[in-house]
Amino acid sequence: YEKSLCLKKLRKYNEARETLQIFIEQFPDDLDAPLWLADALIRMDKMQEARQSLAELMNKLDALGGKHPEYVRACIRMSGITDANDLPGAQAEALGWLDKAVEYMPESVEALVYRARFYREKSQEPGKTEQDIERDWGVTPEEMMAAARKDLEAADAIGTDNPRMRSFLCSEWIAHGDFERAAAELKAVENLSEEALQEYFFDPQDWAVTK
Repeated sequence: YEKSLCLKKLRKYNEARETLQIFIEQFPDDLDAPLWLADALIRMDKMQEARQSLAELMNKLDALGGKHPEYVRACIRMSGITDANDLPGAQAEALGWLDKAVEYMPESVEALVYRARFYREKSQEPGKTEQDIERDWGVTPEEMMAAARKDLEAADAIGTDNPRMRSFLCSEWIAHGDFERAAAELKAVENLSEEALQEYFFDPQDWAVTK
């Protein structure tokens, strides 16, 4: 049964990949489709193809000039792909992608929160002692947590009406044991209209469930 379920899911991702590839051919100026394609490929464990889709998008955005949130999202996905690799230096490269996202768009709450989560997770990596972590990163776990908190505070200072990002921030503040800040994240977007929520959730009730 489990194998059958996995095959069905893979078939859906493969269908999504084929549909998105056709869509990209017909609408080459759409900037979200390459990200969705990368997501489908990642779920199919086709990491090299996902990298290629993201790299092509980033090259296109570089050629367009200006600043684009899609570039930040491509960097975040590149970081995730790299971090899943067991090769030496992969984790440092993964952090490099998040640094690149923040440097590209310092006002991006999304870039800051993802980097904050990375710092926190690596400071608490299972099976590693504090000495292991300090050897790997050149800083103590406490210093990594301080860096994570700094990014979260920067994200809060910028602010966002995106309830998904506020939920993400809430989760991170909980992980830091700062429940007042966590509650403030949800309060900041508690009065969003249903129209505003529809921009981020297909069904606005999903936001109620998330909260």
